[in-house]
Amino acid sequence: MLTYIYHISIRPAIICLILLAAGYAFAEAPTIGTIDRSQEMIREDEALRQRIGQQEKYFVKTILLKGSLKLPAQEAEELTASFQGQWLTKEDISQLIDSIKSAFQKKGIAAGRVNISYELKKDGVLEITANSIKGG
Repeated sequence: MLTYIYHISIRPAIICLILLAAGYAFAEAPTIGTIDRSQEMIREDEALRQRIGQQEKYFVKTILLKGSLKLPAQEAEELTASFQGQWLTKEDISQLIDSIKSAFQKKGIAAGRVNISYELKKDGVLEITANSIKGG
């Protein structure tokens, strides 16, 4: 009876332990290069997560242009249309402001003579104010 128990339960357990030990003994140890690459990938992942976290997004339903400097309604609509109804980062808003400044430059107003600011209002309104700088 004892021999029967040995063959049924103990022997397979011993064989499994031997196979596990052999697999562990022949497993490759990590090299300096693989450890360095793993650490580099972790740093890259952390940097990416940090950049994504820093990019706050704002939903902009409409964009209002106001101030002492005016663009024709059609031109203002063309500049702002692709930004309206979108989630925008501060970088996106800066890009929009740069395109507005370029439009004023095409009209002969030097970039140094234009002050453009913006304010995010409630209900998804981005208000951009363009004024000329006196004496600059």
